[in-house]
Amino acid sequence: MENNLLKLNGVSHSFLQNTLVISIGKDAQFADRIIFSVDEIETESIEIICKEDSNAKLLIKDFNENKKITFKIGKNAEFALNFISIDNVAKGKYHFILEENSRVVAAMADLAKGNINIDVLFDLVGDYSSAEWHLASLGASNDNKVFNINFNHMGKDTNGIMANYGVVEDESFMHFKGDSHIKKGSIRSKAHQSAKIMVFDEKCHAKANPILKIDENDIEASHAAVVGKVNDEHMYYLCSRGISESDAKQLITFGYLKPIVNYFADKNDVDFILNGIEKRL
Repeated sequence: MENNLLKLNGVSHSFLQNTLVISIGKDAQFADRIIFSVDEIETESIEIICKEDSNAKLLIKDFNENKKITFKIGKNAEFALNFISIDNVAKGKYHFILEENSRVVAAMADLAKGNINIDVLFDLVGDYSSAEWHLASLGASNDNKVFNINFNHMGKDTNGIMANYGVVEDESFMHFKGDSHIKKGSIRSKAHQSAKIMVFDEKCHAKANPILKIDENDIEASHAAVVGKVNDEHMYYLCSRGISESDAKQLITFGYLKPIVNYFADKNDVDFILNGIEKRL
């Protein structure tokens, strides 16, 4: 895969103590999403700096379990990160550090076969910084998938949103965990979490453990966790219309996971995800 991030005007890179440091310049604006091929990078540590007032969209399609990637998002910068885990299983550790009035939207479509154990941390350091995490994941066969997503609210008026949606079938296992921590002094901050996993078969297992840690009074926080079987009425309605139980199961799963494409702007990426859902079903 072409690693075109390193070839763009307005982007520089250097090596510092066995870390590849990539800088997206001040005021740089990239309307199209940028492909970043992690496996092509030899160092285990990568640091991506989005300088003040920059705007970039990054797509990761390949992964490496040894990689730790740190994103430093400068003042007033906007950054979108997309993960597509279909042909390659998602791996690695991802750390976001947000300065004043910066914004990050991260979304992962996980339809890969195999085991996942991924860590994502958002540090909302600057006042008025904002971060969102959106996930759609499908577990089937003997997949074992664990997602650990954490938010630290440090600045004032910060906003953190986490939305995890999953489907488990056969003998697979899925676990959504992580916490949102509003620290002392982070007044008027908002933290909202939702974790929902649909369970289809008796031998599959799922856990959802969203946690709120609140050290400040003047805040807004909520969380919801739902793990359960598919709605019997929905299955009955579809089957009563002549749809087989297997096809009904596929339709429900498709409808449950499809909304993740709303966070992918590139049409080729959207088609790739939708085709990936259909093939996995």
